[in-house]
Parts: sequence; structure tokens; C-alpha cells
Amino acid sequence: RREGITRARVTQVLAMLRLAPEIQEYILALPDSTGRSTITEHALRMVIRMADFQRQIAALQACAD
Repeated sequence: RREGITRARVTQVLAMLRLAPEIQEYILALPDSTGRSTITEHALRMVIRMADFQRQIAALQACAD
């Protein structure tokens, strides 16, 4: 509360830890940009729902195309 972040937002951010390690590395390697990202957080939330890392990677590749 002190930081002005809701529980729901913390949950969303922590859910990113369920992404395949390769996807996490890809995201961390993206350059800082003021423009529009090639992959959105909303799209990543859909990927997170997949338990299988290979399916996650395939889904991310489909989003990036």
C-alpha cells in the first residue's frame, strides 16, 4: 500500500516468473525504448497461462511475428 501498488498488480508482476527462462532472458535483453514494445504485457499474460515452456516459446514467437 505504501508504494501505491495493488495486490493484483504485484500478482501480475510476480506471475512473470512463470515464464520460460529463455523468454525472461529475451525480455531482459530488450533495449530501453520510449516507443511501442514489440511484445505487450497483455500478450505475455496469455503466454504465462501455458505450463509448458516450449509452448510458451512458440506462442511468444507467434506474437512477435
